[in-house]
Amino acid sequence: MVSSNTPIPAAEIQHRCIRLQQAMQANGIDAGLIIQPVDLLYFSGTAQNGVLCMPSHGDPILFVKRYFPRARKESPLDRVFAIMPSEASAASQAAMTIQQELLASIRPGMCAHDIDHQSVATARALGFKDSYLGVCGHQLSFVGHGDRNKQ
Repeated sequence: MVSSNTPIPAAEIQHRCIRLQQAMQANGIDAGLIIQPVDLLYFSGTAQNGVLCMPSHGDPILFVKRYFPRARKESPLDRVFAIMPSEASAASQAAMTIQQELLASIRPGMCAHDIDHQSVATARALGFKDSYLGVCGHQLSFVGHGDRNKQ
């Protein structure tokens, strides 16, 4: 039912789910949908935008609308799925990769222009050349002070 990588102990989440399932069984309820963020946090370990399907028997299933990687990290549940179009999921993952690469390489004194070029290069390498920071031909780029290439 659960793994162990979450701020709320996996055993606590499992205990809460079991108690709810027992109450559902006692009242003849086959399944329920949990949508409120506080309730999602209580029963899944994450408050990410989504829906938790709680069957009266078996493992709960968490369907996440946004921030799937974070929900996967926070929730100890075994059955966690993204419910966004595959293109949006890929773009979300690419954005996280760009952020991680920038955070790993940015140093005090770096030129903002270089940071912009690095993010664009990473987006290009991930297959988002035509949609990074806008639509094809109309992408944004950094404009401001500190550009080495301008004299």
